[in-house]
Amino acid sequence: MEETELTRPLRDLKAAGAQVTLAAITLDPCETVQHDRYEGETLTPDALLSDVQASDYDLLVVPGGTCNVDRIRVNEDAITLAQEFAHEGKPIAAICHGAWLLVNDGLVAGKTASPCRYTAADIKNAGGHYVDEQLHVDDANSFKLITSRKPADLDYFVDAIKDALN
Repeated sequence: MEETELTRPLRDLKAAGAQVTLAAITLDPCETVQHDRYEGETLTPDALLSDVQASDYDLLVVPGGTCNVDRIRVNEDAITLAQEFAHEGKPIAAICHGAWLLVNDGLVAGKTASPCRYTAADIKNAGGHYVDEQLHVDDANSFKLITSRKPADLDYFVDAIKDALN
């Protein structure tokens, strides 16, 4: 996954006092990359996606990067978790390609989102509306969707996540 799109929200939320769980498909170390090609930091997950339930959390953050999201968007545990958050009316924040998970979950229909431009057609084809903005927050259809385009938008993205938790 894209290093900064995972580590920045993770660390900023922890520093703000939030209890954060890094969940993954396996408990193997998560290798991150910078710009999808340069080696980044390796982090160890706290839990398996299959063991995480939306009822135990206030918000779901889906980091970007093309490789990880391409895998989790077809993972039944990831799909189920995101759908649980939406059905419980809890916020979901996705940056860059992270919105692909929400496309596969059927959660962008009727929503406006601002992920990376490479997902614009996917958002539109799934019944959503794509906008090119640093941050877009959509409260329509029973849950809050927070989206940002790229690492340069992380200040806005992280601030919106913190606001959603307050």
